[in-house]
Amino acid sequence: EAAFGAARELYAEIGNAIREASMTLQLGRAALAQGELERAEKLLRDAERALKGMGGRGQLCEAQRTLAQVLVRLGSLH
Repeated sequence: EAAFGAARELYAEIGNAIREASMTLQLGRAALAQGELERAEKLLRDAERALKGMGGRGQLCEAQRTLAQVLVRLGSLH
């Protein structure tokens, strides 16, 4: 998780927004794996929002799929 966070910061610094969003997705997955559902939801929504604006369809569907898993576990998706 620390490596994903560091990579996200570096990508943000150099202006590589799609890779930054990809690292946000990975951080969301890590939060989910740790059972931190609220943090996972926030990170995945951030990743989804960013990827929608860039047309990163492959990663966008992964962010949406993982977000749906989080929402089911939170009881927010029926």
